[in-house]
Amino acid sequence: MKKLIIVIVIFQLFTLASLSEEVERKNYFPIWTFHQGNINIYGISVGFLSFPRELSNTKTNGIRLELIGSGLILPFARSFFFTGNDSVVSRLEVPTRAETISGLSLSPLGTVCNCYTSGISISGIGQYNFQVNGISSSLLINFAAIHNGIQIAAFNQTYISNGLQLGIANYSSEVKGIQIGIWNITTVLNGIQIGFWNVSDERSLPFINWNF
Repeated sequence: MKKLIIVIVIFQLFTLASLSEEVERKNYFPIWTFHQGNINIYGISVGFLSFPRELSNTKTNGIRLELIGSGLILPFARSFFFTGNDSVVSRLEVPTRAETISGLSLSPLGTVCNCYTSGISISGIGQYNFQVNGISSSLLINFAAIHNGIQIAAFNQTYISNGLQLGIANYSSEVKGIQIGIWNITTVLNGIQIGFWNVSDERSLPFINWNF
């Protein structure tokens, strides 16, 4: 009973904090910086060198433009998470978003952001988003914890992929859809892999692999 009371109190405090945060939100139009927290931007949000950070609760409705992007470092990173890593599973159950983007996200060098992007995300060198619902594309590296839609890059990596991964190498812990590349690797496959070498929990095959 004591534990239940503690949980209820924590929940109430969290709810009050959330409501307070919503009340204090400010709206900006047509342009503002995405580095400020607890705001809604309608139009264009602008900034540079974003990194995964504490909750800023910034919402962009329109275009997010990262002039100088932190995605430049991604080719030197082994990965943002490892397939099958339990810490990633726990993160998926927690609202870790720093930003919410509805529309178009652009970064010439790339971005590293705990962003929830609904729409299109385009980065020059590489990008990391926590979740993408739509299309994301980069020249070299494209990471996402959860990707629903089409993911395009030379090297793609997700924890959960629902849709299409298209690149030289595609990695995911769970795929519901299609992987097309030279190397396709997933732990759990519910779909089709097409490539020179395809690996799943069921089998490893050249050219085509499947599981339904």
